[in-house]
Amino acid sequence: MKNKSKNKIDNSISILPEKVIKQRRRQVLERQDMASFFKKFVCIVICVYIIFSFIYGIVFVEGQIMYPSIRDGDIAIYFRLDSNYQVGDVVSVRKNKESYISRIVAREGDVVDITEDGELLVNGNVQQEDIYFLTYPDSNGVTFPYRVDKGCIFVLGDFRTGAVDSRQFGQVSEDEIEGKVITVIRRRGF
Repeated sequence: MKNKSKNKIDNSISILPEKVIKQRRRQVLERQDMASFFKKFVCIVICVYIIFSFIYGIVFVEGQIMYPSIRDGDIAIYFRLDSNYQVGDVVSVRKNKESYISRIVAREGDVVDITEDGELLVNGNVQQEDIYFLTYPDSNGVTFPYRVDKGCIFVLGDFRTGAVDSRQFGQVSEDEIEGKVITVIRRRGF
């Protein structure tokens, strides 16, 4: 009888360390999985930060400055590394500590003028634009005709009657251009 009880104890002792080893192994693997997940998460956050700090930028559009092409509440994503700006490009500019989305209408050396009829003239030529709104000068802004200095651009919003743009704050230097808008994400279902 003593032998039978001793065998039972030996069997339970031999099973017990296997369960403990499996449990500890599972705990170690769970910790390794959590550490691996945390490392991956940190790497992703750092990559997103670098991408959106140095390569791309995001502007949350407020107001109707670029209506109808970009509307209030839209998200505009711009590319920082392209400095080959052309007339017609939509850019994000930082002026007076605020970001504006506007369209380039003139580059360095161009002369911008606005007629009494609301037509935009660049170097004496009427600009044929797909803009639905007439262009009028702002009485508190720059005087026309306006010559754009070297290293600068002249920008206008598409909603010309209500836009804050170069008519008010003048030309924009290349240092004030945050980037060229590459896509717009509609947030309000329009």
